[in-house]
Amino acid sequence: MTLRQSGAIVFLLLLFSFLLSALHVYGVRQEAITREGNKLYTAESIEVRGSFTDISARLDNVQDLKIYTNLSEDGDIRNIFMRDSSRVNFPLHSGRSFIEGESQKALVGAEVVTTYDGGIEYYIFQEKRYEVIGHLGRETKSLLEKNVILNDPALFGSGADEPYILDGSGVHNAFVSVYGSENVALRDGGTNKRTNVDLVSPLLKGFGLLLVVLGCISTGLLVGRYSAGQNGVQHLQGATHRAVFLRRAGEVTLLVAAVAFVIVSAWSVLFQVTFPVGVVLSGFCVQLCTVLTAFGFSFVKNVTGA
Repeated sequence: MTLRQSGAIVFLLLLFSFLLSALHVYGVRQEAITREGNKLYTAESIEVRGSFTDISARLDNVQDLKIYTNLSEDGDIRNIFMRDSSRVNFPLHSGRSFIEGESQKALVGAEVVTTYDGGIEYYIFQEKRYEVIGHLGRETKSLLEKNVILNDPALFGSGADEPYILDGSGVHNAFVSVYGSENVALRDGGTNKRTNVDLVSPLLKGFGLLLVVLGCISTGLLVGRYSAGQNGVQHLQGATHRAVFLRRAGEVTLLVAAVAFVIVSAWSVLFQVTFPVGVVLSGFCVQLCTVLTAFGFSFVKNVTGA
């Protein structure tokens, strides 16, 4: 490939990698807006009655299960149990969320009264101190500015008929399959029912993903077209078609990986946005597989002369 052709390939990979990453950032922020307007609950949250110990044990198939109990009449102060803290993504404007194995921590809104001791911020509830590790809301002024989320197993009731709010993927069906539908009620969807976020976001993300896929297919076909002459020369020099293809596929893999690194680094430096490792790997695999598939099709077509 000429320098100009290589530049075109790099530009296309950068363009569609950026688009894919932007779609993820958009989705995360839209989810944060929705959850902020719905007191951190998702559209799958339900209100139930039962035993905390029994519910947390028997709903073990809900991997991202969250159990809330209200500690104030207005529901602004709540305690939370998380099956997997890595799956909890609360909107925060500073600090961090809960991590696995820790307890007696707090997430608070900007208007919540806290105290400081030795440079550490604490929230006091029932004469017990909870270290503040993060501040709720995408910005200081938010719908969560008066909210408190505590992480303390001791605050869950021991009764067999306590009110709880459950949240997580498929939690309604999981609860009904175990306990029946008598003690369960769907919650009001809050923000989801007042805006068209749920209508616009899937369409926008779907259209964006379609552009990414089509763009990666076009990029792969261009790689095959631009490298056809060089591939033919290498074959005439004694390299097998398989060896030529693998060599070119390796070059494409390194190029896609380098572009992914540049995009992730750019988001981090310019916008202070970080991506989970799983998201980076999945995006990389989607792009790489699509580009290589299209390139493979073009390569075979050039070899067979079809």
